[in-house]
Amino acid sequence: MIGDKEKKIYSLKKKTQELEKFKFVLDYKIRELKRDIAPRGMEINRLSKETREMDKQLKHYNKINANLGYIVDDLRTRQEKMQAMIKSNRAKIRSNDIMIKDFSIACYWTVQYIDDFDELKKAVNDNLYPYVKDQEMKNVEIDPDIKKEYENQRRYLENSKNSLKKRLEKEKQVHKEDNMQQMKDNIKLIAMISELRAQVKMARSEEKQTRSHAKQLANKVALERRSQGVGEEEEGGGLTQEQMILQKEIDAKETYIDELQKRLMQAQQQNDYLA
Repeated sequence: MIGDKEKKIYSLKKKTQELEKFKFVLDYKIRELKRDIAPRGMEINRLSKETREMDKQLKHYNKINANLGYIVDDLRTRQEKMQAMIKSNRAKIRSNDIMIKDFSIACYWTVQYIDDFDELKKAVNDNLYPYVKDQEMKNVEIDPDIKKEYENQRRYLENSKNSLKKRLEKEKQVHKEDNMQQMKDNIKLIAMISELRAQVKMARSEEKQTRSHAKQLANKVALERRSQGVGEEEEGGGLTQEQMILQKEIDAKETYIDELQKRLMQAQQQNDYLA
């Protein structure tokens, strides 16, 4: 029995040695497989990481897609509203164009009575008032700068008005004094004109008398010469001394009359200028 057991132990030891050999070979193969598996594991880890990143991106894109779906729905709704608004605005534009055309025609027929206030008022009430009768007065807040500028302009215009009033009063006073002086000068000129006219009239009367006297004297001399037997050829040969004196008086009075007429014309021109 002991021999059998030892034989069995010996055979088992051989098997154990063979198993150890197999173990060594398997360990070697396992190490080789581990060397081959390590890079693949890294690749698997890398691919797993990329897969996770792609999953995250996919979730992000799904979210964006959902948001874009909402945006598209909103844009569709807004497009429908805008189309309805465009349709409504087109109707308003057509209505406004018609109203503008009617208003232009009403303005045209109203302007025809611009020279007649009563007819113009009636035309405004009949043609233009219906366009504004249903509108309320707008309460618009005035810009403080515009209000300030308005006040400044109003004060400036009031000051200008007051200064112009004062200037007008002064000019009226000066004009009144000038008118008074012109009236006085006019009265003097009228008196001078009347005096010059009287002098012209008197000078013309004296000239007429002198001419008549000279004519009578010439007729008298001619009769005396005829009575003395003087021929017609000698009759017109010369003038007597008295005739020459009378002719000089006539020439002097004509010169005086011309001078008086010139003074009279100058006085009349000055009087017209003052008037």
